[in-house]
Amino acid sequence: MRFLNEPVGSSSTIIAGRYSEMDRVPDPGVALCLAAGLISDTLNLTSPTTTEVDRELLAWLAGAAGVDADEFSKCFFEEGSLLMHGTPEVIIGSDRKEFSEQEKTVSLSQIEELSLVAFRERREELEEVLRDMCE
Repeated sequence: MRFLNEPVGSSSTIIAGRYSEMDRVPDPGVALCLAAGLISDTLNLTSPTTTEVDRELLAWLAGAAGVDADEFSKCFFEEGSLLMHGTPEVIIGSDRKEFSEQEKTVSLSQIEELSLVAFRERREELEEVLRDMCE
């Protein structure tokens, strides 16, 4: 059994690198899927685990897929945005943990978003659901 381990930010980078090493360009659909994986894993090349190899191969994959990497990344993250598409209950319940001590309960939730633009639009309805939870 073979095991590949490379110091890169995404498994998609490793797969894309294998294509490149074999002088093969993936079909546009495959290139787009690999680009999406790379963008997701490296938070569009902003993660501390991102390497120069990730940057180079994302540009190469975007070219093979026929997309602009920045525009595709923006659409990719918008599509998965809970603030843009989720119900208030889903947003607040996402990755929610409750902690109780001395008859007090604290509830923490978190979501990953690239900006707070959508939050401004949803703030009032989110606060209403939070007030209901507190009651």
